[in-house]
Order: sequence, then C-alpha cells, then structure tokens
Amino acid sequence: MSAYQVILGLAYVALGTWAGGRSVRALTVGRTKPEMTMSGARAGKWKLLGCALVCLALGVLFITNSLQNNVARWLLAILGAAFLIWIVSSDLGSWRRSRQHRSPTRSRT
Repeated sequence: MSAYQVILGLAYVALGTWAGGRSVRALTVGRTKPEMTMSGARAGKWKLLGCALVCLALGVLFITNSLQNNVARWLLAILGAAFLIWIVSSDLGSWRRSRQHRSPTRSRT
C-alpha cells in the first residue's frame, strides 16, 4: 500500500465525515431555519449526504487497499475527486450566498 492511497483515503474519509455531519445537522436540527424552508433546500442536503457516503466508501476502499485493478483505482480516484470538489464548492457557495444576503446590523464609522 502506498502513502498516496492512505493520504487519499484519509482525505475522502475526513471530508465525507465533515460533509455528512453538516447535511445531517441541517436535515435534523436546522430544519426550521428559514433557508431550509425554501424549495429544494432539503433535496440539496440529501444529495450532499449521498455524496458524503460515497466519499466515505471510497476512503475505506483506498485505505484497505481493496482495489487490485489499477484502472478501477484511478477511475474511482477521479470520481471521488469530483465529489470532493463538488462538496467543497457547494459549501463555499452556500457560505457566499449567506454573506451576500446578510443585512448590516450596524454601520461602523
């Protein structure tokens, strides 16, 4: 097992756990928040949870070295990287949108 596989697997597990925790928290605790009452908000969190679970599975596959075929390993690495990019970009996008819609509470002079 190479160090690349372990590092990639740990990255998948860490980001999958992080994204899964955020989506589960939004679906359970934050379901009464105004942003979760908008149309499509819950569906987006369910999609994020699904991608997080796929990332967790990929991480476990890479860490345990279950893939013996190099082509399958590289295809899964590319697919997993796309999921990681999507998770991070969706989180940054929601953060940016929340910052844009925030009203100033006080003006500093």
